[in-house]
Amino acid sequence: MGEATRPHARLFVMKSGSSLSLCTLSSFALFASVAAGCAESEDAPPLTASAFSGVIGAEGGSLIGRGAFAGVVVSVPPNAFAGSTAVTVTSVTPPASLPVAAASVGPMFSVTFAASPSKRVSVTLPVDQRTAAAFGQDYRQVKVWFTAEGGTVDWTRLDAGETAELDGIVGSVTVGLDDGRLLGAGVVLGDESCAGECPPLTATTLPLTSPAFGTALASTESGVATLRISGSASDSGGAAELHVVSSPGDGSESTVSAALPIAAASDAWPARGLARVGTIAFAGLRTGLAAFPDSGTPSLTEDETLAVVRVGDDVAWIVASDADGERVPGVRLVSSGVASETVPLVQAGSGKPLSITATSLAAAPGESGFVLGLPDRMVVVTVTDGVIAVADVVPLGGDAVVDAVTSNRLLRDRDGYLRNEKGLVVEDSPALGALVGSGDRVIGTAAGGRSLVSLTSDGVASNPFEPAPFRLASVTSGSVPGLPLVAIVEVEVDAVVGLDSAGQLRRFLLP
Repeated sequence: MGEATRPHARLFVMKSGSSLSLCTLSSFALFASVAAGCAESEDAPPLTASAFSGVIGAEGGSLIGRGAFAGVVVSVPPNAFAGSTAVTVTSVTPPASLPVAAASVGPMFSVTFAASPSKRVSVTLPVDQRTAAAFGQDYRQVKVWFTAEGGTVDWTRLDAGETAELDGIVGSVTVGLDDGRLLGAGVVLGDESCAGECPPLTATTLPLTSPAFGTALASTESGVATLRISGSASDSGGAAELHVVSSPGDGSESTVSAALPIAAASDAWPARGLARVGTIAFAGLRTGLAAFPDSGTPSLTEDETLAVVRVGDDVAWIVASDADGERVPGVRLVSSGVASETVPLVQAGSGKPLSITATSLAAAPGESGFVLGLPDRMVVVTVTDGVIAVADVVPLGGDAVVDAVTSNRLLRDRDGYLRNEKGLVVEDSPALGALVGSGDRVIGTAAGGRSLVSLTSDGVASNPFEPAPFRLASVTSGSVPGLPLVAIVEVEVDAVVGLDSAGQLRRFLLP
């Protein structure tokens, strides 16, 4: 695949007092002085980095992450350091596992100080709100776990001092630290159970060489594919290697692709989608579209990625584009491994751009295109003979936020409500987490990922001249044995594969 033009990106902003300076720095050795300030460069820095550092003096200051470190902020109060002191943030690879009663909802970082601060330092971490929602929680319930730098066993939980919603998809959590730590944002897993009749589901664990990373999951002709991340053997910092693991549904041994080197594990969290077409698996990373052939070397074509979804024999790569000065989703159609030029998505008729602020979007395959979830609306896009067009836009009222969409034009909002193709709540539907849907059926997780629910529609249209809205006709549930599920994919009419909070794959027969 050819290389796209690299967009401008800044890795971090350094703030001290009332002065503000923007620093563009090299890929791995990022270091600058807050007290002295640093000049702004017109050269575009790399999109990735495994670590960044700053020197903060007695007057205090802040490091504000960009790129792979977007959402990371380290704020040092005045007189916390006696003099100029280096502060370093490193992307942790491979990510450590939180305690079994918790689940990660964002990348992990190590924060270290060249000298221990005499005052508490404030650290803010990014939160993937869709992952939190899959466990039936939101950004306000996120905690932070920490352990001694380099340790991964004895975790201590900190309740958040402050949480915030940033762009409808990404949130943040802020805590205070007394010294350097390994940090991870997560949620406490609930002990909810199914309501009513909810027999245990039959589950089979699929083999994995090691736990999956993140929440990316895609169906293949013979099973499922997911992502795995490992530390780079050639780098002792936060650099990483990314693989696609294909697990056959019959329980036979999984296969692992060749490694794609990435500079930071946080570049792949959250993954912006995973799709397999023929002999190539495509993964959406923050920095671009990664292609993993069954044989051969993986490649990365750079562009700011919002989502990746399969469209027939092609892949729709949704990127951040520009239309009349507004940030809008654009589509690059990938056919036979070659990506087209970007086509901005604009509303049919008016030609008005679909402006966005989100850094990633929910997406699902459609009948002849795909369904895209902007934070405040659902967008149906058609792809016909390579021509990309917006067929329908379903706005949401109030402060509802789209968290997931399905192939049959349903969506789930941040509060877990299932909504039909008109944006209206489906009455009597239970609160859902991860979900997939086609035809007159939706399958979702409930009870914080500890049950699977199958919902069917009556398929009856109140108006004979309009398509039938999704109206609930029946609900069947089954309890998930073991750890709760964060993602699911339909593999057969009566079975799904789920990814649990420990990164393991299990196949479930539906009730």
